Amino acid sequence: MEQSTVSRRIARLEDMLGLALFERRRDGLMATDAAEILYPEAESAERSLNRLQVAATGLSTEVGGVVRLAVTESLADLLLIPNLSRLMTQYPKLDIQLITGLRLANIEKKGGRYRFEKHSFSL
Repeated sequence: MEQSTVSRRIARLEDMLGLALFERRRDGLMATDAAEILYPEAESAERSLNRLQVAATGLSTEVGGVVRLAVTESLADLLLIPNLSRLMTQYPKLDIQLITGLRLANIEKKGGRYRFEKHSFSL
């Protein structure tokens, strides 16, 4: 980062805080008492922002993986199967498996349509 950019950012921070953080001297900058007092808080804020960035990165990842739902066959037929196409379109990396009783229903996309096929499944 260029010195002029750093100087502008320091000046903007000083304006925002209403405090002088550095004394400008011929040989450079000297931290004021206010800067010394606020330094630990600034470090803490930086650590918090870094943790926020790490947490946000985890949230921005794409949803995917196996989701296995065990429901009654009637609930699967009446409620889940008619509504799962929308979910699978929104989250294409999901592998949704319905367990109905002792049967597994595979959901596959074929030619732009979703096919629901029940298979035997042993527990």
